[in-house]
Amino acid sequence: FLIFKSTESPQSGFFIIPDSFQRLAFLREVGTFLREPENSSPVNSLTPQGVEPVMRIKRLEIQGFKSFATKNTLIFPGLIDGDRRGLTAVVGPNGSGKSNIADAVRWALGEQSMKTLRGKKSEDVIFSGSDKKGKLGMAEVSLFLNNSDGKAAIDYSELVLTRRLYRDGESEYLINNAKARLLDVQMLLAKANVGQKTYSVI
Repeated sequence: FLIFKSTESPQSGFFIIPDSFQRLAFLREVGTFLREPENSSPVNSLTPQGVEPVMRIKRLEIQGFKSFATKNTLIFPGLIDGDRRGLTAVVGPNGSGKSNIADAVRWALGEQSMKTLRGKKSEDVIFSGSDKKGKLGMAEVSLFLNNSDGKAAIDYSELVLTRRLYRDGESEYLINNAKARLLDVQMLLAKANVGQKTYSVI
């Protein structure tokens, strides 16, 4: 399975599981992993003491990216009983696009390596067509991050990173719907400790 999680808070993140056949055993392991320690408070049971709060994914919107021809919205609430952080699992059979979700997160965060994104050229991330739908001219991914603790240096409680790529090679980056440069995105994330060295996709 693939894991996206911040190294600052190793007990939170979202998991992508290969298929539903393995879900029961996997969730049994996760349930054991998330079991509250004795004498621990519900609020802090998934957040180790002394760990600084991290920015968390709230939502992911994908359109025209790889296998996602139409707009898809994935919501990651990450809360258990309203006050404890948990895990979000994306389950599906082979070829259903689970890995493309992880690629979309990487891409929205500014990933430039096509090898990492499992492609050869930049336009490979744009939906290439199917038997029922023709190829598209643009790919767009928006990543919504919780900024209620102000880790990102913007005056908003929510940070929205949007990346677009057109088939003619033109690309756009937006921060909360305002046009930006790749460098602006990278610097903003680095200052919020969400740079490439602070998360892992395995």
